[in-house]
Amino acid sequence: MAFKLLVNSTAIGASRAVHLSPVIGAKDHSITCHIKPNGVAAPTAVTLNLQGSMENTDAVTGVVTGAGLKINSSGGSSTKWVMIGTTFTYLINNTNYTVATNTAGQAFSAAHVIGNGSDDVFGCINIYINAAGTISTDVPASPQVYTSAALAYAAGAALTYDPSLCKIGYLMMEANAATFTANTSALTLAGTTVQYVSLGSSFRDILVHQATAAEIAAGHFYDSIRGIYMPYMRLFLSVLTGSAIINGRYAPEDSP
Repeated sequence: MAFKLLVNSTAIGASRAVHLSPVIGAKDHSITCHIKPNGVAAPTAVTLNLQGSMENTDAVTGVVTGAGLKINSSGGSSTKWVMIGTTFTYLINNTNYTVATNTAGQAFSAAHVIGNGSDDVFGCINIYINAAGTISTDVPASPQVYTSAALAYAAGAALTYDPSLCKIGYLMMEANAATFTANTSALTLAGTTVQYVSLGSSFRDILVHQATAAEIAAGHFYDSIRGIYMPYMRLFLSVLTGSAIINGRYAPEDSP
């Protein structure tokens, strides 16, 4: 039994996931990759990752690689904004998108308020992205005056959002005798502490193959790994320097 998990992929991204029946009990896995130059720029580096997941929570829409959220440190009013700290990849409805570092920072969608100026309270700001790479934010309430970080997190996690969006992370803020107002207050406001949380994927690498120059020239490579069981599997083209048509095939094998 074999599953072709990447077809004609010319950019970084993850394939659809497959669910292995527990009856199969596959613990041995192999991948085959075919590399075909497409006449644009010959490939010089190709890395294919076989990834597994126990949960499959982000197979259709979710983060593939983390966004590296952090405060915009370029100075001035930008300290009011959050920036994407690294180029990252995400899925929306099984389509891959890649967004570059956002050094200009990103304004919040509204004037979210956390704190009441007197008590030690907490709030959560969710951060999303759409297929066009546009960032948006949402909160469970405004103002937020949750008495613990756990309560603020639970409220943020319970928010529902449009299926055309991918949640990429959140800010967890403590406001101690302070009032933070998004887009007006600096994220370094006295009395506040901000934790920048970038979401990761439920899939993790179990086999990473960096193609050699000889394999790229030959147009194919094969690799395998033994003794690992995960119910969900996918391929992730994590590196493609140059341009090529990539076909990747995954095959599980029955194990005693």
